[in-house]
Amino acid sequence: LSAQKYLAEGRRKMALDPKAALNSFDQAVAADPKSVISRVERSKARLASGDATGALEDAESAAGLDPKSADAYAVRAEAKRALGRKADEMAADYETAAKLDGRYAEAYKTLLTKMGASSAGGAQNGEAALGSGHSAPGAPKGMFLTASKNWRLFTLICALAAVLGFILAPLRLRKRR
Repeated sequence: LSAQKYLAEGRRKMALDPKAALNSFDQAVAADPKSVISRVERSKARLASGDATGALEDAESAAGLDPKSADAYAVRAEAKRALGRKADEMAADYETAAKLDGRYAEAYKTLLTKMGASSAGGAQNGEAALGSGHSAPGAPKGMFLTASKNWRLFTLICALAAVLGFILAPLRLRKRR
């Protein structure tokens, strides 16, 4: 299979089982080691699977392959968040992502707001109290970690609707004849 097919396979699996998706993304990276998208997607899967160190490695590799990849910087920021790094490190990555792609502007603004609130509350050396459950809107963590439970339900509902449609469609056609 080509890297594109492994990517598509991994994306389908991501909402239901990030660890299974990780295997597909590993194969996509093996098929095309210079693919930025494959490394970004694998980074997201690693992050969702609890491997923040691996996620950071992939995100840094992706940013090195394409310094204009906003997704690489955004997922790198979320890997740093999962590793408990300082908020100013995440802010630098989100700032770069926001400059490259406006989708990340809101996440960057939210992070800056949280940094300001936590420094007013006594955080030292630029550290912000950004708990792992507090994801900025539009940030990869929110889209790929906490939202995965919602996507599972959505996927289940869509699958049930498809099955019902498949069952009921022939019945409707018979009535029309």
